[in-house]
Amino acid sequence: MKNQLRKKIIVILIISCISFALLNEIVANPNEFQECTSVLMQINSTSYISAYRRDETHPLDLMLEKTNTSNIESLKEFVPLDNESKNEYFIHTLVFANGWYLAIGGVETPEQIGKLKNITGDVIHENSFSPVNIQRIEKIIDEVEICHYLLKSPDGNLIAYMRHEDNRKNLSLKLANKQYIVVPNGPSYFETGIFNDTIFSVDPCIFLASHDKYGEYRRNIMSYHFNMGKDVSTVDIFASNDDGHFVNRSTAELSDNIWFQGRFFPNYSIPFVPGKISIGNVSLANKVSLANKKENNERTTIEYNTNKISSNDELKTVGLLKTT
Repeated sequence: MKNQLRKKIIVILIISCISFALLNEIVANPNEFQECTSVLMQINSTSYISAYRRDETHPLDLMLEKTNTSNIESLKEFVPLDNESKNEYFIHTLVFANGWYLAIGGVETPEQIGKLKNITGDVIHENSFSPVNIQRIEKIIDEVEICHYLLKSPDGNLIAYMRHEDNRKNLSLKLANKQYIVVPNGPSYFETGIFNDTIFSVDPCIFLASHDKYGEYRRNIMSYHFNMGKDVSTVDIFASNDDGHFVNRSTAELSDNIWFQGRFFPNYSIPFVPGKISIGNVSLANKVSLANKKENNERTTIEYNTNKISSNDELKTVGLLKTT
């Protein structure tokens, strides 16, 4: 009897020590557990779909709001510092009325995020990925051990950075129509290819985000369908619960609540992937101050040529019907 009690006490102590060690690891190295992934697919010069999957150990309400960023109307996805304050803490995505798109993962300090927002605004207004702004972005990204940064122009030119400690990848490319890109914090899981099926919705991005094997603590997948008009652009918003079953994980209980323009979506109302729920839509005035606006027929220039995609194994075809 005493031996059985002694064994139980030893087991409890071992479990307690493991739990305490894991907690200390999370506190000491919070970025280790931030494994977010962005997905983007260019449909044509005026339309794209995108998705952002939050991977994190602790729950936070996801906030969506229509805002003005660098004098451009935009839709912002972010999480607050805490669920009581609802104040902006970490930006996930910015969908701009003029067709630009920004996604950030892993960059935690308000100062770093503020700088990246300002530089992004400069890039958009200049309508060019200039070497000066590229260097400014790189300087901030190189301060972060685990992160990603993705910025796309309306015509599909983009830059992307992925960092996981010493594993690093920088790239630039122009997306063809129906070409997708998967940008996780972990460069080894980067992926690009062509989607052969007809695109009617955000489903391809949900498929890609839920099949991306990077990330242990998978939470919500927020997806967006953007269509740019001459005066007004529209964004349709959807949410999915990445329960992990496509990548042999079980994370259904990690889904977060969502707030959108005063409407509350509890985590239990969000369907498992590949399902989705409509959160709503926004209209964004596609107007920029004339001092910062370039001619409509002027294409975005890109002057950053590191790690261009060229190998065949990085260009592969997927189909939505492969979902099981």
